[in-house]
Amino acid sequence: MVTSIVKSSRFALKPNKMHLCIFLILAIVGLLAGFVDAIVGGGGLLTIPTLISVGLPPHIALGTNKLAGTVGVLNAVYVYLCKRLYKPQLWLIAVFASAIGSAIGALAIHYISANWLNKMIPLILIVIALYMAMPKSLHHKGQKTDYRPATRTGGLLGIILGFYDGFFGPGTGSFWTSALIFFFKLDLLQATAIAKLMNFISNAAALLVFIYYDSINYTLAFALMLGYILGAYFGAHSAIKYGRKLIKPLFLTVVTAIAIKLIWQYW
Repeated sequence: MVTSIVKSSRFALKPNKMHLCIFLILAIVGLLAGFVDAIVGGGGLLTIPTLISVGLPPHIALGTNKLAGTVGVLNAVYVYLCKRLYKPQLWLIAVFASAIGSAIGALAIHYISANWLNKMIPLILIVIALYMAMPKSLHHKGQKTDYRPATRTGGLLGIILGFYDGFFGPGTGSFWTSALIFFFKLDLLQATAIAKLMNFISNAAALLVFIYYDSINYTLAFALMLGYILGAYFGAHSAIKYGRKLIKPLFLTVVTAIAIKLIWQYW
C-alpha cells in the first residue's frame, strides 16, 4: 500500500516503480501549484490534498507543503522585486506582523488531533474554493511604488492572514491580493507582487515551527519543490498575460473534486 512508504516524516526511499511514480506525480503537481500560486494564489489547495492522498498524516502534509511552498514562492518574490513594483521597506510592519501571526498559527496546528484535521481540511478547501469562485473587483489604477500603506491596517492583516497561513495556508496569496486591492487600492499586479512577499515571510516563519516539531517529509518536499520552483518562475512572468481567466475554471474543478474525495474518505 502507498501509506506503508510514508510512515515517518523522514521517508527513507527504497527505489522502486511505486516510489518513482509518486515522486513524478508530486513534481507535476508542484509545477501546476507553483504556476497557479504565483498568479492567483492557492497552490496549496492542490498540493496538500495530494500529499494526504499518498498517505502522509495531515500535520506532516502541511509541514511538507510549507517547505516546498517557501522555496517556490521565493522565486516569484525575486521576479516581482526585479520589476520594482513596490518598496519592501514600506511594508515592514505588515511583514513583521505576518511572521508573528504565522508562527502562532503553526504552533496551534500541532495541538489539534490528526483525526480532526482530516475532517477539517476538506471543508476548509471547499470554503476557499467557493471564495475564489466569487467575482471580485480587481480594477484599480494602482499606487506609486513609494506609496506608504496604513501601518495599523497592514499590521492587522498581517496577524490575521499570517495566522491562517501558519495554521493551514492554501489560498493565503489570494486573500492577500484581494485585501491589498480592497484596503489600499492597488492594481492587480502590485497587489500580487506584495502578496508574494507576505506569503514568503509567513511561510518561512511557519516553516521554522514545522522543522522544530519534525513535521516535514523531506523527500516528498523535494519532489514538490522541483516542480514548484519552475512553476513559480513561469507563473510570475505570465501574471499579466494569462491572469485568472485561463486558470480559474480548471483550478476550481480540480480543487472541488479533491475536496469531495477527502470528504468521502474521512466523513
